[in-house]
Amino acid sequence: MGGGMRRGQAERGTRNADSQPARQARPALAERLDQAAAQLLMSREQLASWDRFRAAFTALQQPVGGAVASSDSAAAMRMLQLKLSQAQNHFTLVEGLADALKALEQQLDAQQRATADRVLPPLFAEFVRTGAGRDHPLGE
Repeated sequence: MGGGMRRGQAERGTRNADSQPARQARPALAERLDQAAAQLLMSREQLASWDRFRAAFTALQQPVGGAVASSDSAAAMRMLQLKLSQAQNHFTLVEGLADALKALEQQLDAQQRATADRVLPPLFAEFVRTGAGRDHPLGE
């Protein structure tokens, strides 16, 4: 009986380890942004635009917070208002990222833009939440 319990605990531990997001095996955002910056070969003058882009990208990664107590008599409306607020905040952050990217692209030469077109879309795909996932302001 005790052995079965230990085996169950070990299996649970294995499942938990296996269920960790695959992204933990990939380089973190900061490292990926550093790699992208290195590939762009930016001048000192371009670094301020890169720093604004990086800050906007990083801000978009912050977790969405907020909760509504289910015992609240107006819980449905409060939850909807919270979701709306979170969606608006997310939109503002994405808009800020778009503005920062536009400003950065204006600083880049043709070769750097081609590099940015190659290295940035995978970052967006990996780190910018666009669906209604668990951590997304529109999802549960």
